[in-house]
Amino acid sequence: METLLQDIRHALRMLRSAPGFTAAALLALALGIGANTTIFSAVNAMLLKPLPYADPDRLVYVSSTHEKRDKDQITVSYPDYREWSGQNHVFEGMSAFIEDTFTLTGAGEPAQIRGARVTARFFGVLGVDPIRGRGFRGEEEEVGHHHVVVIGQGLWTRQFGSDPALVGKTIALNGRPYTVVGIAPVGLRFPNPGVEVWVPLAVGPESAEDRGTRFLTVIARLKRDRTLPQASAEMSGIAKHLAQTYPQNEGLGTVVVTFSDKLLGNIRPALWLLLGAVVFVLLIACTNVANLLLARSATRRREIALRAALGAGRGRLVRQLLTESMLLALIGGVLGTLLAAWGLQLLLALAPEDVPRLHETAIDGRVLIFTVVLSLLTGLIFGLLPAREATRLDLGTPLKEGTRGALSMGGAGRLLKPLVVGEVALSLILLVGAGLLANSLQHLRGINPGFNPEHLLTVSISLPYSKYPEARQRSEFFHRVLEGVGSIPGVVIAGATNDLPFGASSFNRFFMMPDVEGAAGPTWKEQQPPVAVFEISPDYFRAMGVPQRAGRPFDARDDSGAALTAIINEVLARRYFAGRDPLGKQIRMGSPGNWLPWMTIVGVVGETHLEKLTQEPFAEVYTPHRQGIALGSTATMFLALRTTGDPAGLAAAVRNRVHAIDRDQPLGEVRVMEDLLSRSLVQPRFQALLLSLFALLALVLSAIGIYGVVAYSVRTRTAEIGIRVAMGARGADILRLIVGEGTTLILIGVGVGAAGALALSRLLSRFLYGVTATDPLTFTGVSLLLTLVGVLACYLPARRAAKVDPMAALRCE
Repeated sequence: METLLQDIRHALRMLRSAPGFTAAALLALALGIGANTTIFSAVNAMLLKPLPYADPDRLVYVSSTHEKRDKDQITVSYPDYREWSGQNHVFEGMSAFIEDTFTLTGAGEPAQIRGARVTARFFGVLGVDPIRGRGFRGEEEEVGHHHVVVIGQGLWTRQFGSDPALVGKTIALNGRPYTVVGIAPVGLRFPNPGVEVWVPLAVGPESAEDRGTRFLTVIARLKRDRTLPQASAEMSGIAKHLAQTYPQNEGLGTVVVTFSDKLLGNIRPALWLLLGAVVFVLLIACTNVANLLLARSATRRREIALRAALGAGRGRLVRQLLTESMLLALIGGVLGTLLAAWGLQLLLALAPEDVPRLHETAIDGRVLIFTVVLSLLTGLIFGLLPAREATRLDLGTPLKEGTRGALSMGGAGRLLKPLVVGEVALSLILLVGAGLLANSLQHLRGINPGFNPEHLLTVSISLPYSKYPEARQRSEFFHRVLEGVGSIPGVVIAGATNDLPFGASSFNRFFMMPDVEGAAGPTWKEQQPPVAVFEISPDYFRAMGVPQRAGRPFDARDDSGAALTAIINEVLARRYFAGRDPLGKQIRMGSPGNWLPWMTIVGVVGETHLEKLTQEPFAEVYTPHRQGIALGSTATMFLALRTTGDPAGLAAAVRNRVHAIDRDQPLGEVRVMEDLLSRSLVQPRFQALLLSLFALLALVLSAIGIYGVVAYSVRTRTAEIGIRVAMGARGADILRLIVGEGTTLILIGVGVGAAGALALSRLLSRFLYGVTATDPLTFTGVSLLLTLVGVLACYLPARRAAKVDPMAALRCE
């Protein structure tokens, strides 16, 4: 222990004696370790920490699949859920739910609350007990007994002041009394982080036997002695039996996935990509510090020789030098942790809102252990090679050299060149990745979404069925609202739809199977994908800026009681009519035994992207909201208001017009469409931005490393340069010599890095759109940028070398 303390004290003295070296090394280490700690904190929160449920590894999603839609997971009909639950032998329990919105009144201002309708075993399957009260009982799934509610702790605190006596009392949801039977814990954020209300899923007789309407999401808990493959096999067998028994289930299968895969399946690759990027940054930082230590070892050769001459063995010398490296790394780790605390705030500010579990990211015990271990490994990585090289010396030579030994790098010079090549190669790989993601993002921004998002305000409104039980009442309410908001100064035109493109409320989107009379394309039996069905107001397309390709928009002729009409988009027209004119043809939605009435096609509109710009547009059918053909004049609608100025400034006026019609009706989300569209690009923008930041960091570290190596090289070659100048070499010759040698190393590094980037290109392919992973323009541009920066880093010390006074250099020698 005493020897160790001696080594530590000596290491501290040596670090203090070289403040420039110490500052440069600590900066590189702090940046590398800090970046790794930041990203590992996110990996820890999202991938390593268990989900906040009992035995989360046994929780699974069970979804339907369609044989013509590959592995796309689709929602489940209530009869299928009922038979799945009754026939399986692999699950302890199974539950189903559908997200919904509720209007809360009688507790301050009316508020629209996101919630879910769930089956009675919901909380039991999750393994979550309410902190007060209870969950649901089986009989509360029955219509007439379902007016009970479990509310989230956040809503309990915010709206009811954490009243402990609230359990057993009634609150008004959608204008009806619901008895509060439980308070959910604050950690329950399922099935959506915004959900704060859970009510029983009570299904009427018609829906209980309707296999064509698929609206449920199903979760289950595996028995302890069952595995995921066993569950998948049994559920596939049940689905096959149902497909043989019921025509509506033809072509349907099942897929069983874990909660972790469902929640994080799309996030996991991006996390590993970013973690790989920061590992590259750390390797570059280690290379930088190793370069500095190797170069500095030239100034310590005489000191090390003296210690060896006095009896210190090579192992003792290596231990002393490694102690310095480890101490340097630990101090860098402390600084890196401080940087990571700031980096986490930046990460959370830049990250998409809907990234699962990212809000749980923190520097906890596991992260601190990771940082300490990483720091020690880093110290070992960058310290071992310089320590080994510094102790491989001939004792006589350094002692004879006297102070001149400070100017001779000995064997260390052999190692500096491959290290420079290595850090240039790593930097190029990161820069290529960042360039490809940036190019992909640029292509995404150039995609036409199919509508005009500029100057467009969107407002969601969900009517309580208890207050507006009839389709006519709901239709009349939205008709009056559109008339009211359309007269607001600054509003050009107002429309409405049951769901918006890129909207957060995707649970309002309905997909049905089409049956087209006289179509040239395949029928529903040939398992074409379902089409998206919308109910809209007459002016919706004009408000959104969706082009009319043929026929007419809806108007007063499409009122309730009139002949049923529909408008289709270009995708459906191409798929089913194959160049024939669809106008005047008839279409209906549903499935055998549950077909909706025939509708006459009166128009064709352009295709729009509904969920992602990278996703192919769906086939779409639009029906008049006032006719209520497909959805019965849905109670949830989104206003789309085309404005002349800033749309966000009209929110208060819209609220006033709605309250003039119904003072108890709250507004839901009020958003600008440009923001909604921008949100669809948040994840690729986030990935491109972070990787670009890491690549920029790598570029700076590489430039510093190249500069440091060339500067030390110039210093050790002062006598050689002086002799060359004395023999007639001009400044330009010296400049060309130094820059040429450095450029050679840079070009080799660029070549090695390009080969490495090509080898890793397949890993990036899944993140790219509109650009290949081997895009020659990106590779060329990044290579030129890195070469230019590297040459500049060589030029600065070379310029000083070109001005060396030969007499001063020879006197020094």
